[in-house]
Amino acid sequence: MPRVYDGFITIDGIWHRGLNREREPLQWLSLTRPPTAWQAERYEGDVAAVLDRVFLLSHTGAALRQSIMRELVIVPWVERGKTSVASHSPGPASSAPGDAPHLRTLLRGLATHGVAAGRTAGAIGRGVSVCDCPDLLSCARSQLTIAYTPEQYPASPVSGSATSGNCRDEVLLHEMVHSVRRMASLAVRPNIAMYDNMDEFAAILVANYYSAEQGRGIRNSHHGHARISCRPQDWLDARVSPEERPNRHYLELFCRQQAELAARLADSPQTAFNPIRQMGGAGG
Repeated sequence: MPRVYDGFITIDGIWHRGLNREREPLQWLSLTRPPTAWQAERYEGDVAAVLDRVFLLSHTGAALRQSIMRELVIVPWVERGKTSVASHSPGPASSAPGDAPHLRTLLRGLATHGVAAGRTAGAIGRGVSVCDCPDLLSCARSQLTIAYTPEQYPASPVSGSATSGNCRDEVLLHEMVHSVRRMASLAVRPNIAMYDNMDEFAAILVANYYSAEQGRGIRNSHHGHARISCRPQDWLDARVSPEERPNRHYLELFCRQQAELAARLADSPQTAFNPIRQMGGAGG
C-alpha cells in the first residue's frame, strides 16, 4: 500500500506501476512485481524522512511545498554507475560502498528480473521527474512521478568537498522543482549554455537557496556539481560562460514565471545567498 505523505504527495515503494513505458531510457522501471525481498515500507520511510527534512526544517522547502498543487508520486530507481550507497553517508551503512542491505537487495532483485541495474535516464536527470503527457498543458492536469532512491546520495556533504547540490535532500528538492514547473505548464526553454535550459536554471536556483540555508556551497551550473567561483553576492551579475547572459537575466524570467515562489524565496531568513532580494524582490 503506497504511503500518502500528505494531500498531494504519495511515496510508492512497490515496483508494480510501470513507469513511462514508452520512454526507452526508463523502460527498465516497468517491473510487473516488486524485486525479490524489496523492502517497500523501509524505502517509503526513508523518502518520508528526506521530505520531512526538506519541508519541515527549511524555509525553502516550505516555500516549494506551497507550489505543489497536483498529485506527485515518488518511486525508486537506480542511477547509472550507482551500485552502492554513498560511502560517506552517516549511519551503519557508511562503512564501505555496497554495505547498505536495502540497496543491495534492490540491485539483487533487479538482477533476478533480468534488469540491468545501470540503466540510465539519459538527459532526463539524476533523480528524475517524468510523465507520459503529450504536451505541457496535459502536465498541468496529470499525476507526475519522481524516480528517486535516497541511498544513492550522501546524507550530508563530504568534509572539505568543493561540490554542492548532490546530497539526497538537495537532489529530491531539485526534482520537485521540475515537477512544480510541469504542474504550471512552464516551458523548458530557453536553452542556457551551462544550465542547459530554463528548467535546470530554476531547479538549481531553488536548490541553492536550500543549500545556503544548510550552510553548504552554491552550485555553479548543471554541468557537474562544482561550486560557484565568485562571491554569492556577485552571482547575480556573473556569467556562467562568456557567451551567455548574466544570471540576472534568467532570474528575472524565473520571477515572472513563478512570482509567488520567488516572493517566498526572497523572504528567506538566510543571508548567504538571496539574489531575488538583492535584485529588489520578485517584482524587481
